Amino acid sequence: MAVSLINNEQSKLSPKKPYDAVRLLANVQSTSALMFTMVIAFHLSSVFGAALGLDANAIMHRARLFYQHPILEFIFVYGAMIAHFASGIARRVLLNRQGRKKPWTAHSVIGYILIFMVGSHVVGNHIYPNAMGLEDVWDYRGIGYIIDTRPRFMYIVWINHVAVIGWHVFGGLNCILSGRRRAARMQRSAWVKAIYGLMVLGTVMGIGAIRRDVEGLDEELKRRYDTLLGL
Repeated sequence: MAVSLINNEQSKLSPKKPYDAVRLLANVQSTSALMFTMVIAFHLSSVFGAALGLDANAIMHRARLFYQHPILEFIFVYGAMIAHFASGIARRVLLNRQGRKKPWTAHSVIGYILIFMVGSHVVGNHIYPNAMGLEDVWDYRGIGYIIDTRPRFMYIVWINHVAVIGWHVFGGLNCILSGRRRAARMQRSAWVKAIYGLMVLGTVMGIGAIRRDVEGLDEELKRRYDTLLGL
């Protein structure tokens, strides 16, 4: 009897919060987003470097020391990516079960599209070249070779990747930093639009610079790239 009275008093003093799981998932989603944003910044630094006339390949290989280190890659790339996607899906399902339906916005729709876009990028530019034994030479020389041989296709694919990822990443980052929860408002911020515009512009300029770097590509390397591309 005494124990039950104590338990009743404790429950009155510290009532259970109804949406702890939702808040936890939101925190996981935000933290994993910040982790993956660090990788995106390192990954795109080479493209911006090319736009500024710097050696994109050298920048990429230095950046790979971070985001392709076995432990860091597991945590900041695969771990953060899976945690972000999984927590987002789980949060939406949980809110729907509680009768608090999460609205579909451009930000959330793009997020689900990115599951396939980022996955295909990792497979096509890291896992597959590594399995083919071409990881050591698959860098901007290979990207430049594809752009040179299939310019229209690669321009569309690459700029689309950067545009979609940039919209989601910088819009989401603004949401986290400002404490806002509505995606429609966070992507109207002036600084998000400015960074997003510079990101796309830098990519277009960077592609042009990278494409020019293939002029001295030797025939053996071209043959290896054709093998990787299945030609």
